[in-house]
Amino acid sequence: MDPDGNLYIADGGRHIVYQINAAEKTIEILAGTGRPGWIDGNGKYARFYEPVEICIGEKPNVFYVCDYRNAAIRRITIEKLEKYRKPQPVDTPKAEPKPLSLQVTVLEEESGQPIAEAKVTVTAPEKTLSLTTSGQGKAQAELPPGTYTVTLSAAKEGYEPTQKSLKTQEGAALRVELRLKKSPPPIRPFYIRVVEEKSKAPVVGARVQLMSGSTLAQSGTTSAEGIYQPTVSGTYMVEVTSKGFFPFAQQVEVRPGDSLVVPLKKAETGAFLRETRIYFEPNSPVLKPSSYPALDRIAEFLKQNPSIRLRIHGHTDIGSLEDPKHNQRLSEDRAINVRQYLIRKGISPDRLEAVGHGNTQPIADNSTPEGRALNRRVEFEVISP
Repeated sequence: MDPDGNLYIADGGRHIVYQINAAEKTIEILAGTGRPGWIDGNGKYARFYEPVEICIGEKPNVFYVCDYRNAAIRRITIEKLEKYRKPQPVDTPKAEPKPLSLQVTVLEEESGQPIAEAKVTVTAPEKTLSLTTSGQGKAQAELPPGTYTVTLSAAKEGYEPTQKSLKTQEGAALRVELRLKKSPPPIRPFYIRVVEEKSKAPVVGARVQLMSGSTLAQSGTTSAEGIYQPTVSGTYMVEVTSKGFFPFAQQVEVRPGDSLVVPLKKAETGAFLRETRIYFEPNSPVLKPSSYPALDRIAEFLKQNPSIRLRIHGHTDIGSLEDPKHNQRLSEDRAINVRQYLIRKGISPDRLEAVGHGNTQPIADNSTPEGRALNRRVEFEVISP
């Protein structure tokens, strides 16, 4: 019996040598023609005369047969042993696993258009790759073979980054699509731009104050571009002052994305500042306390500009149609009371004049409450710089 489990039997009666494969249940003639005699040859073409014993030779296809009647040991070579012997298993080396192919496509979420120059990061166990998409929005790479979780992220300026994780399969290519959503436009912080009223040139170094009632919330000065950018938000009275200009004040809701342009008027001879936030008791020259903030700004303006002299003009609405002199006296008295208030605030009397005009110079329709409110006003005229 050979190592493959094949059994060899010499049949002296029929002058043949058989190979028996017990596993496959087959019987094959290994050598001999079935007739007695002496013919050297290969395989079935050899002749024996009562073969009685067979031995496996030094090579897999060599056999020695004891030929009894011929009184000889015969050497038989089988040319094509595979016909008679089970093939030996081939020890083939195990194939190395192939790397996984990865293709990433980056698209715009809304339009589906490819995004070029997007940065793609691929994170696998013990390996991280950085890729950049082509003009078709694609990027390719090879990943280590195996089954594991891989994380892909994509980013580009102007888009919100995205990320996706998935599990690889041994030998399976990966095709991944990542979609980027456009980032909302950046919201510019609230800013105040101060310009000269006529030329629109920026006013550099103007002082800006944000007041919450009587409390100073924040202050600063304008840049070379006339810009001041507060960091607070909410509703404030924005006050702007600069030497040589009338003061400015306006209530503003400070919120990101908005802005305020402040046109400052030059305080030159003949220039007027119209102030509608100076209030009096009805049909009276008595100032209401709500007038004090506006008058305090005028006092501060005069202190910052010590050479300026003002003429204070008092105006009434339609008032008494039956007694025009009453309107005249009322406007004069109101202008005088404004002058006295400023003097009490430290302004020299010789810098202030007061006149009244009654209802002779309306700037709005006296037939409406809104128009009459505008006509009840105080104006400040520069009479010397």
